[in-house]
Amino acid sequence: MKKFLKIIALTILTVLVLVIGVLGQPTFTFTGNEFTKNDYSTILADNVSGNPLVTDIALLAAHDTLSEAITRSSKPSVGGALASDSLKFWTDTGIFQGAVGGFIARNSIAQKSEVYPLLTHGVRYLDIRIAEHDGEWYGCHGLLAAPIDGFLTDTIRFLSETTGEFVVVELRHTYFETVGYYELFEYIASVKYEGKSLLDYVRYDKYDTPLEELRYNDAVNGGSGVIFVMREGPTCMVIGILEDEEGNTISTIIDWG
Repeated sequence: MKKFLKIIALTILTVLVLVIGVLGQPTFTFTGNEFTKNDYSTILADNVSGNPLVTDIALLAAHDTLSEAITRSSKPSVGGALASDSLKFWTDTGIFQGAVGGFIARNSIAQKSEVYPLLTHGVRYLDIRIAEHDGEWYGCHGLLAAPIDGFLTDTIRFLSETTGEFVVVELRHTYFETVGYYELFEYIASVKYEGKSLLDYVRYDKYDTPLEELRYNDAVNGGSGVIFVMREGPTCMVIGILEDEEGNTISTIIDWG
């Protein structure tokens, strides 16, 4: 009898997994489907008075900002929670996507919007995870999402259109196959919108201003700016300038002590 019940339970579980895999493509969330109609592009400029520390300013944040483009067919990110040698056969043959891809995708998507609408609707803290795959850079949350060039140009566009705003970009996790932070920041420096990269919007003194001492006026410096925060990797991150032997600027990069 017990053996029969175990077979029944296993059968039901198998059917549930297959149903979740087939029907589990994210089509809804527990939140409303309507975005706010209000424009909060000047939320900081309109409300920050004086020159407070940026760490004393309450910011609306977006968790796993670059996850909106994840689908059931997305590949696991190297180094992420789903990436292991044991899953390689599943992903290569399509078994993974067919069995549980929809369920995993549903639980990997934390945002339904791209970055520019998030910023115009008041988000000022972007929690992002980036993975390198085959030499390309992607947003990720366990699974690979879209390439990060859209995030970069969206953020630059917003900063170029506003004054008195700053955006915190937190590189919460980074997953590398063959390269590292140097190449990541070289790529960030290479993606431009109207001739400027996101690193051009680091307005404060990058060498002498610890985050805990950074103030609003320094972060925006007469325009709008970006603040990079890292939770892993180099403990002393400095955004610097890469020059050739003749002193010509090649690109803005990361350096660390």
